Amino acid sequence: LAILVLAVMAVCIISLRQYYPQIMASERLTVLLCLLVIITLLVARGVAAINFSDRPEASSTIGYLIPMAAGSMLISILFNSRLGVLATVIMSIFVGIIAGQHDVSFMIVAMIGGLVGVYGASKVDQGWDLARAGLLIGGANVVVILAAGLLAYDSTWLKILWGTFFGLLNGLLSGVLAIGILPYLETLFGITSSIRLLELANPNHPLLKRLLLEASEKGFDLHLR
Repeated sequence: LAILVLAVMAVCIISLRQYYPQIMASERLTVLLCLLVIITLLVARGVAAINFSDRPEASSTIGYLIPMAAGSMLISILFNSRLGVLATVIMSIFVGIIAGQHDVSFMIVAMIGGLVGVYGASKVDQGWDLARAGLLIGGANVVVILAAGLLAYDSTWLKILWGTFFGLLNGLLSGVLAIGILPYLETLFGITSSIRLLELANPNHPLLKRLLLEASEKGFDLHLR
């Protein structure tokens, strides 16, 4: 495990130095990126610790509930989609280890869900669109979990049903967590995300309306094109 962690860290550092030197040069951005990864893995560890003692099928599939895609979406929004893809691959490896060292299906579901989250985050115009991205993630998780369940020789329909339920809930949780955490990260680290800019550019946004009203009261003739 230590060898694997060191190898992944080496890949991260080399990739950041090669393709994202501006992040390595900024202590604030480096701390933000590391914080997002650490929080995602801590949440994964907490979810994996949930135990349904009376339902072994639920306990064995609880790894599908890990909302890793929330971290992928936040990294894509606060940084960029390319870094979101790299972080998704790396975090999914650790999620696979945390959820079950002998079952790669957890890692595959986390990776595909995270990649769908990166795609969904690149198509949002406002914060609430992340909830729609969460539904997309949940749907992708259900398809992948169903396929993995049909491929596994020791799988049962009850186990597959629990897995698909957790996968769908995973997507919903990812969207909700991304919506809830994003404003705090923007304020704490002084970052204005593309979603925030799009919301402010909306002519119906209350803040923009108030600014235009105040400007008109002071004699400025402003309008949106």
